[in-house]
Amino acid sequence: MNEKTRKKIVFAALIIAVIWGYFNYERPEKPVVNPTPSKATRAAADSPQKTTLAGDLIEAKNAADWGSDPFRIKNSKQVTRQGGNWVVTGILYHETTPLAYINRTPVRVGDTIDNARVQKIEKNYVTLQYNGQEVKIYFAEG
Repeated sequence: MNEKTRKKIVFAALIIAVIWGYFNYERPEKPVVNPTPSKATRAAADSPQKTTLAGDLIEAKNAADWGSDPFRIKNSKQVTRQGGNWVVTGILYHETTPLAYINRTPVRVGDTIDNARVQKIEKNYVTLQYNGQEVKIYFAEG
């Protein structure tokens, strides 16, 4: 194939591609402009609009077929002692370096939170030492 024939083939392919693109490209429909709004449209514009809260949208998504958000805490148990109010909001368990979230604060074994010392972190509970007593706080998986 010589150079002239190759250029003709490439030019013809370009023309065919442009024509194909013109007929297959989806164009957005132009909105119909209504110069005089009807009474119903004006009444709807004058009335306050209903706003949906983010919580309503989240609940709607949780009711979907795929289930609820696995990272959302639904039923967290709250342990209240004199001088302390603790909620385990998450546990990242590893045999050598476990990490727990108490009141949304990350803690490790040996840390202190609200005058309580973290003694032990297990897969589903945290043991705190508070005023000489051991307090177990269980993580309620939502």
